[in-house]
Amino acid sequence: MKTEEHRVLAGATTIGDGERKSYEDKRPTAFLLISPQGVGRQMGGLDARSWETLTRPFLLITGTNDRGLTGESWEWRLDPYKYARSKEKYLLVIEGAWHGFGGISGLRGGAFRNAGIENPTHVMYVKTASLAFWDAYLKNDEAAKRFLQSDTMTRHTNGHAKLQRGRLAH
Repeated sequence: MKTEEHRVLAGATTIGDGERKSYEDKRPTAFLLISPQGVGRQMGGLDARSWETLTRPFLLITGTNDRGLTGESWEWRLDPYKYARSKEKYLLVIEGAWHGFGGISGLRGGAFRNAGIENPTHVMYVKTASLAFWDAYLKNDEAAKRFLQSDTMTRHTNGHAKLQRGRLAH
């Protein structure tokens, strides 16, 4: 599978050679988008319309130090959240988290570009939100869904891990 195909299985489309392409896979019922790419031709042809077809539930996770390879700010990674039409979308922004989210890959010592330093707290934030999301949408766990729809995570982390749903709150 090509990299651009892997990125857009959730239903996003790319623009290339003047035509829109879709690599959507209908089988998954929900998606976890960790540090996704935003709009830009250098990023596989993603544009503002690329995410319109993303209608299934998803959780997008990024951090305030999670910059793009060509210098984009972390807010650039919010493009899928901004443009997707899903009615059940969640966003976790971790204050100070880098692209490696404190070591979620299991690789030590910043093993890839912009990975950042190890931070077990950031790893815990990613695990907590991800597991709640999967429980809510794969196991139909109502308690997990209530957690996602509440401000519990934001409160218990003193705002260091802000979990929200629906439209972007500024």
